[in-house]
Amino acid sequence: MKKARIAVLILCSLLTGVFFFPSATVTGKSNTNATSELDTTLSMDFDGEKVKVSLRFSRELSEAEIAYYRLKGIDFGDSIQRIGSVYLAEVSKEALQLLQEDPLFVVAEPQRDKKHYVSPRDVSMQDCYADVAWQMKDLFGRNLTGEGLLIADLDTGIQWRHPDFFYADGGNFSYFETQPFTPPWTFDNGTDGIDLNNNSAIESNETLYTRDINKNGSFEADIDWVWLDNGSSLGVIDDGDTFFVVNDTDGDNALSGVDELIALKTPKTKYIVHENAQSNIQVWEKGVNLTSSTFYDTDGHGTAVAGILNGGQLGYRKYVGVAPDAEVMAINIFGNDGLTVEEGLIWARDHGADIILVEVGSWTYEFLDGSSNVEQMIDVLTASGIPVIVPAGNLYGAGRHALRSIIAGTQISTRFNVPSSIGATEVYLTILSDKLVNSAQVNITEPTSSGTITHQLTFGMGYNSWITAVQTSNITIDTFIANSTRAGNHMIAIDISGTIKDTSYWSVDIFDTHNAQLHFYISDDASGWSGGAAWHGSDGVNDQYTITWPSTADMAISVASYHTRNIWAPSGTIASYS
Repeated sequence: MKKARIAVLILCSLLTGVFFFPSATVTGKSNTNATSELDTTLSMDFDGEKVKVSLRFSRELSEAEIAYYRLKGIDFGDSIQRIGSVYLAEVSKEALQLLQEDPLFVVAEPQRDKKHYVSPRDVSMQDCYADVAWQMKDLFGRNLTGEGLLIADLDTGIQWRHPDFFYADGGNFSYFETQPFTPPWTFDNGTDGIDLNNNSAIESNETLYTRDINKNGSFEADIDWVWLDNGSSLGVIDDGDTFFVVNDTDGDNALSGVDELIALKTPKTKYIVHENAQSNIQVWEKGVNLTSSTFYDTDGHGTAVAGILNGGQLGYRKYVGVAPDAEVMAINIFGNDGLTVEEGLIWARDHGADIILVEVGSWTYEFLDGSSNVEQMIDVLTASGIPVIVPAGNLYGAGRHALRSIIAGTQISTRFNVPSSIGATEVYLTILSDKLVNSAQVNITEPTSSGTITHQLTFGMGYNSWITAVQTSNITIDTFIANSTRAGNHMIAIDISGTIKDTSYWSVDIFDTHNAQLHFYISDDASGWSGGAAWHGSDGVNDQYTITWPSTADMAISVASYHTRNIWAPSGTIASYS
């Protein structure tokens, strides 16, 4: 597959060439580009003339310095997009080479590849005593229900027309009994309604219906919905219909003659943000063009998370989000129409977010040490007073991490399997070492129908500086090695694509001249948090060190997943996968 290839430009130390150990059956390519240090001009393959990157400098740049860099070919766009000293830009290979010698420059990273994003499981939230907080007051005398707060949710977007995402501010109404003298004088679904024109009769566009959410055959005022069929399709919910909550004055959780209906009117969604077909940021804004939005949350994860954030109407509904009076800006960061995480963080900050939730996790080709530009951006935002909350991830029990120690002068083999049933065509291996990996000798052992083949690996030098180390009729193996900008963390990155056989275990075999601690991470292109590629249970599988990027930012508020309903486990207990 084609990759946008760009290297980390400032390096912690010099790396020497990569050496290899012999094996019985070997395929591979010699690395004619290997040099004594990580040269960022090597093995960089740009898709087109420029690539989208984040550039970190040692401090914020002055206008004169920005103008200077523009002259050198750094395209910052029409307006500067930055958080702290991290700037978004598009650059050419030549511009990167010029930056390499610049004394203010720290590191360049490609804006994150969305194919490695995974949405955290959304069935639970922290058991945080929100009902107690709702009774407390802020400095303005308001209950702590989220009133006045704007929450940015970087996720898959939102289905903003769902009735949970409206305020109950559309006025009070009494429903009209079409048969007032027929006991038991209760609501008749599809017959009774609201007499909007005061003619003592219910017409088709005044008819009330209920939506049986839990499908138990009876109307429950705090769970089911009442809606007025005043849209374009009679008897069918459409965009023009009005929803209501029930002011259950007699406390019977039903709709009876003494109860009032309160119309839902104002959306809780302030912005929906995504990328349009022209790769420009498209914004749908409340009071401007939200009702014309063509965006739809086809995944559903963002909508579910928004329900946890600010869904429901406090005092009327059984299931209510932790901040039901807050507004939300739904920023899509997934799929072809998603922003990058970097773009989403900047957009949220620039448009007034009080709190930012980043609903993504990744453990593929990440140092997991707080050093990436995204993690640095999160630190700056939190320090500036905008808390950034990130799920810790759902890797527990998935076999995606193994922890092993290697003794200098010895070899360890770590086995992994990719079930053929999932249909994976690509496997991603990330190995983090507390020692330099420049002298490591690495092989991949591939299972075949008749035995195994061992492939010697060569490596591109620098983060995301991929080279093709192995090319056969069945598989391609691309690789790079890199150093974190923080001391004591070094990466071996391996991408295996093609026909992934599971006749027996694969293995990654490492011979090193250092005593080192190695963290092995694995993922694939066909599964999410679990159920796919995994390390062999006897080869150091370990559920520690499984907090995922970007929750590994120093100042991120990293949150585990807790059960809030007694479905799989008692409410308040930590989820088994968290």
